[in-house]
Amino acid sequence: MVRQFLSAAVDMGVIPPKPSIVLWTPSGKTREYPNPFTDGKVVVELKDHKKLKGLGQLERAASELPDYEVEVSAEGKPTDDLQGNWCGSERQ
Repeated sequence: MVRQFLSAAVDMGVIPPKPSIVLWTPSGKTREYPNPFTDGKVVVELKDHKKLKGLGQLERAASELPDYEVEVSAEGKPTDDLQGNWCGSERQ
């Protein structure tokens, strides 16, 4: 379902073509940092990551995972309609 959502966002121009996709999963490890405001500690969960080559790999990589995060990033101009017209372009 996540792959379909992201594919639709790329198709509509919300996400520029050829996005970078990273799958983050819990590593089971934590790191402690001092909290300067309370003199206590802050415990942060560490995550493993895997860069995927495309949206097609997302479904296979995440299908058996109980918990994951997906990071999607891309560079380009957003479009404001399904015909790919750039935001701010003059309409005919």
